Amino acid sequence: MADSGSSGARSSKGSIFYAMVSRGVTILAEFTTARGNFGTIVKKILESLPPGNDRASYAYGEYVFHLVQDDGMIFLCIADAGMASVLPYQFLKDLMERWRAAYGDKGKTAPAFAMTEDFRPTMKRQMEHFSSDAGLDRVTKVQGQVEEVKQVMMDNIHKVLARGEKLDTILDRTEQLNANALGYKKRSTALKRAMWFKNVKITCILFLVLALIVYFVVAGACGGLSFPRC
Repeated sequence: MADSGSSGARSSKGSIFYAMVSRGVTILAEFTTARGNFGTIVKKILESLPPGNDRASYAYGEYVFHLVQDDGMIFLCIADAGMASVLPYQFLKDLMERWRAAYGDKGKTAPAFAMTEDFRPTMKRQMEHFSSDAGLDRVTKVQGQVEEVKQVMMDNIHKVLARGEKLDTILDRTEQLNANALGYKKRSTALKRAMWFKNVKITCILFLVLALIVYFVVAGACGGLSFPRC
């Protein structure tokens, strides 16, 4: 069960209030600053999560579950829906690095909750840091050097659990939506380019017509096409 503690200075953009590290469905360390049935929902996500999806986000009411999978380990956090996704993912990346430095491959054989007591202070400290305005400033400064966060569809977990749909189905549909969006973007760019050339062509024709009108008006005033009176 998750241990709760007091949160630090919260960012105006929301906060991270739950963090967990697991090996598959076996939770090795867990910490939260809030009360709720988040652990139950996390367990269901872990049970339904397909392997190989390195990053994913799932909406649940006013909250979003963000997770990263790496070498059989799962690093997950819950944040307010209004929080920019780059912050939770940076938090998870930082947590993963600290976990590797502290335990190496011990998580691959450790029993459930074996690291909770030892790793709880780190989770609490980093959770408060990334939930604070200082954490926001830090990530903003290095955002240009951080690899782009892969965007995935955030489905409502209530609906997922209610209809028994596997999360890999959702992720597959997300990839299709991403592909469709990319195709639409390419078609939109091609259409804009075609419209630009069409506008340039119309402008040139109008300019030519206007030049001819001016020429004939001036020629008529000057007595002929060779302007004999001018």
